[in-house]
Amino acid sequence: MFLEIQKDFLKMSTLTVQCARDGDEALGVTKTARPDLVIMDLHMPVMNGADCCAAIKADPELRSIPVIMATSAGKVEDHALCRNAGCDGLLTKPFERGFFSIWFAAISRAGPARIPDTF
Repeated sequence: MFLEIQKDFLKMSTLTVQCARDGDEALGVTKTARPDLVIMDLHMPVMNGADCCAAIKADPELRSIPVIMATSAGKVEDHALCRNAGCDGLLTKPFERGFFSIWFAAISRAGPARIPDTF
C-alpha cells in the first residue's frame, strides 16, 4: 500500500518513478537505474530498508545517491536503525500529500549535501 501511495503522490511530477516490491529488488533497481533519489520503507520483505540502505552506502558507485527512509512515527528504535544504516533523511508515516510534495521539492533543490535533517 505504501508503494501505491508514494506513486500517487509523485504521478503529477516530472519524475521517472521506478518501483521495487522488496529490499533486494530495490538494491538491484538502484544498481541498474542509478536514480537521483531512493525513497523506501524501512519494513520491506526479503531485505529490509536499513539493510538495503547500508548496501547502497557501502557501494562506492552508489553511496552518493540520497536514501530517504519511511517509517512509523514515534518508534525511536526505527529512527536509530535508519540513522545507523546511513540514511540521508527520514519520513514518518502517515504523511500528507502536501507535506510529501514540499519535502521532496526541498530535497530536489538542495541536492544530496543539503537534505533536511528529519531525524
